[in-house]
Amino acid sequence: MGLAIAQMFWIPVRSFGEPPQQHTAGQQTYHPAPTDEPNAESFWVRTFNDPVALFTAVLALTTVVLAVIAIVQIRFLIKADETTRKAANAADLSARAAVKIELPILRSYEGPRISRLRNDGAREQDDTGQELSGGLPVGRSYVDHINVTNRGRTVAVVTRVASGWTVARELPSEPVYAAIKIVEGGQALPADDDLRSVAVPREIITLTKDQASSVASGASTFWYYVQLTYIDFMDDTHEVAFCWQWFDQNRDRVGASGTSFIARLTDAPKSYAKPN
Repeated sequence: MGLAIAQMFWIPVRSFGEPPQQHTAGQQTYHPAPTDEPNAESFWVRTFNDPVALFTAVLALTTVVLAVIAIVQIRFLIKADETTRKAANAADLSARAAVKIELPILRSYEGPRISRLRNDGAREQDDTGQELSGGLPVGRSYVDHINVTNRGRTVAVVTRVASGWTVARELPSEPVYAAIKIVEGGQALPADDDLRSVAVPREIITLTKDQASSVASGASTFWYYVQLTYIDFMDDTHEVAFCWQWFDQNRDRVGASGTSFIARLTDAPKSYAKPN
């Protein structure tokens, strides 16, 4: 047993103790012959022979395929989104059109009547007790109401009434409503095509002598305009505006007779005659 242990220590000691072998002149060292393709195997040979290379190639190919599929899916998603958006817009337009058919349509065809006031604020009357109205508002005058009809399919609830007037040859670009009235609780205008009286703010209208002369000669005219704010059946708020111009039948119409009157303008600027 002691011999075996000695051999175990002797072998490595001898291996480390031996000097490196020297090549004699007769011995030759092997050198591989050079080749035109150093360390070269073809790409495909290495790919199929080396498992890691094969796995990498398959992974790269799979990534490319997935990228192509993703691009195709994105294009389909964009087209689907456009189609959905167009369908939604079409449905929205259809719904709006259906609602618009049911909305109120307010019209006022008759010119407002101008009433006169005495200095004490009472309405001016003739000898028979009839209220004096009509004619150019030279003295203290006012408009009590306008007649409105609802030609739509649903009720309109008037919540605000604004009025104004001016003397000029042409209307200003924007109306100025000097008098505003809030209708407490609202005034319902049913969709029955009947004329209904809508009270306007009582604003004293007094033309100066120069204004009255200018209107009488046709150099200028008297304008009166009203704006109604109302709520429809969907609780949406709308505005409609009406405008009237003073005419003298005896001057402006050949062969006509009678007193002066106010006629509604259908070709007034949109800010004055705003349809609904």
